[in-house]
Amino acid sequence: MNMTPPNQEGTKEWWTKRYEAFQGYLYGKGPSSFLVENIELLRKGETLDVAMGEGRNSIYLASKDYQVTGIDFVEPAVLRAKNLAKESGVNIETKVQDLSFFLVPLMKYDTIIVSDFHPPVTLFKSLARGLNKGGTLMMEGYTVEQLRLENAYKPEPFECFKPNEALEYVKELHLVLYNERQISPKEARVQLIARKPLR
Repeated sequence: MNMTPPNQEGTKEWWTKRYEAFQGYLYGKGPSSFLVENIELLRKGETLDVAMGEGRNSIYLASKDYQVTGIDFVEPAVLRAKNLAKESGVNIETKVQDLSFFLVPLMKYDTIIVSDFHPPVTLFKSLARGLNKGGTLMMEGYTVEQLRLENAYKPEPFECFKPNEALEYVKELHLVLYNERQISPKEARVQLIARKPLR
């Protein structure tokens, strides 16, 4: 039995209400600038976009010939992703999936991306196992420092990464790129790209 209050921050019901209350695209239609700037570091092939939201990054990757599956646990967001893919003339696979209990299938993906989502611990630990040898993981999100910045976007505290937290979950991967700092006056981010060893 699920004892979590339905309106608690981060629940499916909470996110559904948040999306339904916003008529446009909550995070816009354009892809993450970090993804665009570093796409050459990502391995092309079967790609998983975890917590894809409305699909902005999935659609961008599909436009660059990645074979993308996007998953999210909020149905209104997935429906918007499907519409955005159609509008953009690309094909992506989409799935409504409870991320609290989702484990990435073993060695299935060439690239996995996680953008502006703080995975549950079990999912966090399964990201590396879901990569093929030589596969790449891209992660980005706000750090707790974001909550202290003046006149800046304030994410929910549960969405933010603690200092060095992201590093704890990529120990078995080779770090290609890593930033954890205030990248602009209004943004404090953690950003990483890591690669699974070939042997």
